[in-house]
Amino acid sequence: MGNATMKKAAFLVRCSTNKQDYDRQVRDLQLVADRFRYSLYEIYGEHITGKDDTTKRDRLSIIRVRKDAELHKFDVLLVAEVSRMSRDSVSGRVYVRQFCNLGIPVYFRDKMKWTIDPQTMKEDESFVKELGLYFDGAAEYLKSMKTQIASGRRNSLMNNQLVVGHPPIGYKKRGGTDKYTKNELVIDEALAPMVKDVFAMYLEPEGTLKSVSLAISAKYSKELKGKRKTVSGVQQILCRKEYYTGEYTVYMSDPDNKDLEPEPFTITFEPLIDQETFDAATEKRDLKKSTDSPYPKQAIHPLSRLIKCPHCEHSFSPRVRSGDKPGEKHRIINGKKAYSWICMTRINNAGECNSHVNLNNEKTETIIWDLIKKELLTFADLNKDDRETRIYDLQQKIADAQNQIPVYEEEITRQDRKIKRAYNAYIDAPEIALEKAKEDYHKTLLDATKAKEDYAKEIKLLKKQIKGWEKSIDYYNNSNITTEYIDSIEDKEDEKRKIFLQLIQKIVPIGIRPGVVILQTHTINGIYWVLFDGNQVGQKRIAHYIHESFAVWHSTVKGEIQSSEAESYFSLKNTDVLVGTEDVDPAHVKFREMQMVCEANENVIPYNYIYERAHE
Repeated sequence: MGNATMKKAAFLVRCSTNKQDYDRQVRDLQLVADRFRYSLYEIYGEHITGKDDTTKRDRLSIIRVRKDAELHKFDVLLVAEVSRMSRDSVSGRVYVRQFCNLGIPVYFRDKMKWTIDPQTMKEDESFVKELGLYFDGAAEYLKSMKTQIASGRRNSLMNNQLVVGHPPIGYKKRGGTDKYTKNELVIDEALAPMVKDVFAMYLEPEGTLKSVSLAISAKYSKELKGKRKTVSGVQQILCRKEYYTGEYTVYMSDPDNKDLEPEPFTITFEPLIDQETFDAATEKRDLKKSTDSPYPKQAIHPLSRLIKCPHCEHSFSPRVRSGDKPGEKHRIINGKKAYSWICMTRINNAGECNSHVNLNNEKTETIIWDLIKKELLTFADLNKDDRETRIYDLQQKIADAQNQIPVYEEEITRQDRKIKRAYNAYIDAPEIALEKAKEDYHKTLLDATKAKEDYAKEIKLLKKQIKGWEKSIDYYNNSNITTEYIDSIEDKEDEKRKIFLQLIQKIVPIGIRPGVVILQTHTINGIYWVLFDGNQVGQKRIAHYIHESFAVWHSTVKGEIQSSEAESYFSLKNTDVLVGTEDVDPAHVKFREMQMVCEANENVIPYNYIYERAHE
């Protein structure tokens, strides 16, 4: 039989990441093709691990080979082993049946059998049924292998070795042949100085992501092998607290029980920076997100970069509100061009975001400005003695918080000791008590890790409160902010923005129903819940508010408008101070009920809303 009359064979190859395994399969299948006198049409291969799932998506090589089989571009399909076609019982049976229906004989080299005789084109029904058992075996082997691998990874993680993922810049694995130490993280002496310089340069007064990127690229061009350190690369370094502060937690799932929560394993190593340095860099990045000069078109908006999406946490963007009549290019509200605020993540397909909340700029800006004047600038009319009293009270709060932080830090250290004791007990346990010691260690690790996270959150909150109180002291010491000054900047957007940025940290709009939102307003004096009903009519309207010391908002939905009022509610605190709470359940206060409580306590903000038509 000459080459012109030779039929064509396709090779289906599957392996993980080992190129030698790939080459071996191709070599073995080529021998099969030569023996049966087939010429090679194409190799359909890819590197893939795990099992297939036809209910989700076929792997790329299967899709390609099946498509070409439908067009009869080749005559037979050669596969080295049953498990190379699939490691899933259902998927394997489906693939074999599909090729049989297309009249494409499939040869499995390890079984030395055809699903269809290439000469008679008669299906070997018994072998096709037999293949189902082989696919079952491949699936069981995969499951067993995953369990063994997961167990090995757990043991390595408990021995302080990183066996999941790759070390970040500045670290490397110890290496060597000792299996107990080769995967430990150690400092990479060549690149560690670069990491430290990234933090140091960024924390300089004029440091920015761009300036650090350029400086690092120039200083470490040799270490970076001529590649430029990008802004995103600098950002990644600044965000990697879990590595550079000397501790990293890996969460391992149980392959035999998907319902169990992932188990945390914390490995430790020599830090490149301390916690204070990381916190300072994080604070600067968060601050710059709000205080950086906005884009030119946003520069006149006091709310720029302060409104954060409740779902994706990106800043809302302003856009001009168009008129609702022919010939109206835009609206005029309160004598100015009208804008609305909206999260553009979903609209621009820049990421996952289910938020459908948008805010009327004129209403929101007016309400927040009046909240600032009523609650945050109360010191403007204080005399000297009152200011000094307020400053003294704040200094006492700062001192108490500073004394509490070491207590929480000691608790974190105590939890670390508990983990170490449990681990040593597990390592030293006799064979008869090994399983119990392992269970005790895992439980201690879970409980202690959760406790450490809680204490760390408390420390972060205290530090945040201290900074807010320090800002308040600065304001009480500042005699320039007076009632006259506040009145003078009512129509000066740039001056008002400075006040907004100094006193407002962020505003998170929570959708209740169309036109109705709660503005979770984070300020230097804590959180204010602003109840905003945009469905009011007329020029004279009212917003309501209450401080977090008296109420907390609870919601079962995130980032989107709730489907029923039962999904969200307020709970009250310190009701002995509030009035108007006699007829409500303090544990479950509805939106309208909270409006009534606010009115009883005079926590209301009247505002005007005048809509004028603009023709162009």
